[in-house]
Amino acid sequence: MAVNSITALVREQGLELPSPRIPQADFMPWQQCGRLLHISGQVCQWQGERRYVGKVGRDLSLEDGIKAAELSALNILMWLAQAVDDDADRVIRCQRMGGFVNSMEPFDGQARVMGGASALMVRLFGDRGRHTRSSVGVSMLPFNFATMVEATFEVTPDGDGRGAPPPG
Repeated sequence: MAVNSITALVREQGLELPSPRIPQADFMPWQQCGRLLHISGQVCQWQGERRYVGKVGRDLSLEDGIKAAELSALNILMWLAQAVDDDADRVIRCQRMGGFVNSMEPFDGQARVMGGASALMVRLFGDRGRHTRSSVGVSMLPFNFATMVEATFEVTPDGDGRGAPPPG
């Protein structure tokens, strides 16, 4: 574990990173291109267990949606830690996050839901965690998850840049 590790920063918040789970599909959980590290959309699951299932504003409260987005962000951080050998000093900044919220009219709190993911990045990385963001309401997400969050980080260019191992 790195001296200034992402794992330690998460633990300081009273949270824990989930274990990596390689997707069983034809995409990679992360890929680095130069200094940009792209992390695929992460849902609100814990160690493969589905959490926060349903539509925010109907089946789940706004507070549940915020927790779901934070859990999606923890899954992002797990892949970020994998990509940078758990070295928080390699993270220059969180550049962008995109959030998808399983919701329907009249719910209009998608930006507040995504606040759960954004707030976690800022708590962990301070100003380096501030990012651009989109928050979109969608009619359905895979397995009826409440949230899916994707992210792009600027990182130091250590490593070979090939990304996570292919699935399977």
